[in-house]
Amino acid sequence: MERFSQEIKSEIDQIPIPKERLDATVRKALEVGQQQERKRSSRMQKWKVNIASILVLGILTVLLQATLLNSENTQGQAYEDSPLYKYGDAGIKKVVEEGRVEKLSLSAEDNGITLNLKEAYFDHSQLVIGYEVLADRTINSNLEYKLMINDDPTTQSHGVMGFDGPIEDGTIEFTGSKYFPADAKIDLELKLKDLELKLKDPEEASWSFAFDLKKEEAYDEKNVNIYAKALSDHSFGVKRIKKSPSKLSVETQLKIPEEERMKLSKDTFQEFLITTKNKNGVHQIQDPISSMSPHHLTDTIMRFIPYTMETILVPNDTIETYTIIPYLYSIGNSKVQSLKPGTTLHPNNSTILKVTEVKNQRGDLVVRMETPSQTVNWPINELRVFDKDDNWYRPSSYVQRGAVLEVHFPNVSITEDLKIHYSKVTHFFEELAVEVEL
Repeated sequence: MERFSQEIKSEIDQIPIPKERLDATVRKALEVGQQQERKRSSRMQKWKVNIASILVLGILTVLLQATLLNSENTQGQAYEDSPLYKYGDAGIKKVVEEGRVEKLSLSAEDNGITLNLKEAYFDHSQLVIGYEVLADRTINSNLEYKLMINDDPTTQSHGVMGFDGPIEDGTIEFTGSKYFPADAKIDLELKLKDLELKLKDPEEASWSFAFDLKKEEAYDEKNVNIYAKALSDHSFGVKRIKKSPSKLSVETQLKIPEEERMKLSKDTFQEFLITTKNKNGVHQIQDPISSMSPHHLTDTIMRFIPYTMETILVPNDTIETYTIIPYLYSIGNSKVQSLKPGTTLHPNNSTILKVTEVKNQRGDLVVRMETPSQTVNWPINELRVFDKDDNWYRPSSYVQRGAVLEVHFPNVSITEDLKIHYSKVTHFFEELAVEVEL
C-alpha cells in the first residue's frame, strides 16, 4: 500500500497542472477517505484509500487532458496567424513549431495600402519572409520585391507575385542563403506594379524596410558517395547530403544503360521510396518536400551520364538511417478501384495484392492485403486512398510479414465509398537500395 501511494505521488509530481487546481482537487478527493467512521476495520480503510487514490488519478487525468487541449488550441491559433506556417512547406512548418521564427512586426503605408512584415526565418537553406497586405479596396496589381544584404549588390534577389484582394498574406522566399552572411542587414523593397501585364486600372504603391536578421548556425554538408550496382549495369547512389533545421537535401545519381534509357517514353519520371525501419519491422515512409533535376530522363545528354536529382526531406534529428530505393513511373499509367475486402490490385506484372481487411485503428485507416508471392516489388508510397469528397490520403507506414502486407493511412475514417489509387510503376530498382547514415 505504501509503494502504491508513493507511485501515485510520483505520477502527480510529473503532471504539469496548475498548483492551485491540483491542491484543491487532491484535498477534495482525500476527504472521501477521511470523513468515514474510524470504527471500521483496517481492511475497509485500505479499500477506501485505494478508491480515493483512484479517484485522484481519474480527476487528474481529466485536468491533464483539458490542460493539453487548451495548450494545443492556443498553439493552433498562433499558427493560424503565421504566414510561414500557412504557406510554408513541411520544413518551414517544423521550424515554426520549434519557435525558430523571428517576429518582425514591421509596417509601412502608401496610397492607402498597408504592408506588414510579420515574421522571417533564415538558415543555410533558405530565407523566408511572411507578409500581410491590408487595403480598403480590391487591389489589381502585381507585388514586385527586391532584396539586398549588407549593401552587397551580389546578394540581390527579386521576383513578382500576382495579387488580387483587399486583404492578402503570403511568403517571399529567397534561395542562395548559404552564401549570405550570418548577421545580415536586410534591405527589402516591395512595389505594386503593372509590370507591362496590361492589368486594368492597376494600383501603385511602394514600401521599403530595413532590418537585421541572424542566420541559424546549425548546418552540415558532407560527401557520402555510397553506390549500389546491379548485374544489369544499372547503378544508383547518394553523392552528397546537406542538412539545415528546415531542409535535408539528398543528392542522388541513377545510371541506366543507354539502350534501355532510349526505350523510355517522354512522360517517364523518377521518384524514390524513402523509409526508416523500427525494431518491430515497421517501415515509416518519409515523403519528400520536393525533387528537382536540371534534366529530364530522356534528354539526349542523359544517355551517357548518371541522372542527378536533388530530393528535399523534412529534417528529423531522431532518424539516423534512411533507406532509399529509386523507381520510374509514367504519368497517366494509374488505376482507381473500390477499397473493400476482395479487391485485387495489380500494380505491376509481378505483384498481386488482395485486400483482406479494412479497419480503423487508433485514428489510422489500416488496409491489410495478401500477396501470393510473399514479395512486393513495388513502392508502397504510390498508394493513395480517396473519400467521397475526393480528399486523398498518403500512407504513413507499412509492415510485411510473410504474405501479409499491412498499410496505415493516418486520419482516415472508414466509409462505404472509399477508393484506392495506385500507379503502375515501370521500374522498381529494389536491388539498388542504398542505406544512408546521417
